[in-house]
Amino acid sequence: MFEDRWEISGRLQVVAPLHIGTGESRPCRRLEGRDGEPPPEAACLARDGSGAPIVPATTFKGVLRRLAEDLRGPQDGAVMEVFGEPGSSGRGGRMGRLLPRTLRCLVRPSAAAMPFADAGELGEGIFVAARTSVDAGTGAAMENHLYFEETLASGAEFAFSLLLTAKGGVLDAGDNGLALLLQSLGCLAAEGGQPMGRGGGRVRVLPDKLAVSGRSLGGDGRLSDAEDFTRLWKTYADTRLRPPVQSFPIHLACEGPFLVVDSSSKPQANRDDQVQVAPQRIEDRLPLLLESSMMGALRARSRWLWGLKELREGKASLQLVDIDRSAYGATAAPRIVRTASDARLLSSVERLFGVSGFAALVELARMRLAEPERIDEVDVTSVALDRFSGAPLDGALFETRAFINVVLDVELVLTSRGGEASPSPDDLGLFRFLADDVRRNGLTLGHGGAKGFGWFKVEETHASG
Repeated sequence: MFEDRWEISGRLQVVAPLHIGTGESRPCRRLEGRDGEPPPEAACLARDGSGAPIVPATTFKGVLRRLAEDLRGPQDGAVMEVFGEPGSSGRGGRMGRLLPRTLRCLVRPSAAAMPFADAGELGEGIFVAARTSVDAGTGAAMENHLYFEETLASGAEFAFSLLLTAKGGVLDAGDNGLALLLQSLGCLAAEGGQPMGRGGGRVRVLPDKLAVSGRSLGGDGRLSDAEDFTRLWKTYADTRLRPPVQSFPIHLACEGPFLVVDSSSKPQANRDDQVQVAPQRIEDRLPLLLESSMMGALRARSRWLWGLKELREGKASLQLVDIDRSAYGATAAPRIVRTASDARLLSSVERLFGVSGFAALVELARMRLAEPERIDEVDVTSVALDRFSGAPLDGALFETRAFINVVLDVELVLTSRGGEASPSPDDLGLFRFLADDVRRNGLTLGHGGAKGFGWFKVEETHASG
């Protein structure tokens, strides 16, 4: 490419466990299937030839484009110029000025305490997350739809390198395309990061690691030495997306037992001192709760609240499963949005939490452990019940290890992307209905909700918007 160019380099940090897949899966020796069935496979992470995780260039470019579109609008001339324009019927597309390179992993944290972590098989910093598909009609987990994904732990860092050809072939510090790209990176440098990949993964640019340089093409066909333009980054490093339509920051506190079961933990034979049910952990004494688990619980609550609203207004049958599916039949496959007209058929639950082809309007802007020093562990003794009589089974005592004094600092936001992706009055009403209900009734998370585990109540809340 024989033109002057801008070169931008930096670090991308994983702030919530990340899965960027390849569409392939492979056996994992620690996963076990049901009796008589082969063990399940885990969806593979994208990796380079040495087996190290990578972020494909197209994935990173897609995140930057989404942020640029949120800043300027999808039809903005600078967006098309920098990121390219897809072709349509009867008209070809055009290539953008931005050329990203594949992101290589430089830092991998320890994942030893996480589920199914095996550095020898998966590599350092990688564990296997168990997930379940969500039923579009109910918002709850689908029966027998558990699947597994190789997942990169929080704290991993990738090196990125972006090349932006100079507009008109000549370096100009007032380049509008460069300004847009730096603004997008500024949004990505926000403390909570931005979504990437599947299942609630989030990443952020480390602002003090970013560098901008320019190189000119000489008459002899050689590029000049890089000239430092990092001062331009300082102008845009604090760029943020438009404020959310509404935000709901809360502290969720659970004094009693809380855990998400670590199915990779198996008691050893002939050991009476081991617990039978162990919790997922980030490290030795801290619980692991994936963002997708929080969003699944909120979606299920929203689905229930929407069903109550519809029933009270006489708009739905008593079978709640039919409400979201009324437009396309209760036995139809989950909806896939391909056109703007498809988006208009979505219920508010589907719009807030997303379906295939329509990104969720609700985002979990922040979820972290507050006051981790207060967290402790407790072993709870229970007895298995006979499913037919409801009576305790003889000799069926078991112990569950759980966490106590867990406090989550959470911020839920309602966003607007314009057009069909702008919240309707019904969408806004459901978001507020959900916030009010969680404020009053709290939220049940993790394992054992029916026996009092994982009951979180709101400690403080400051809704805005």
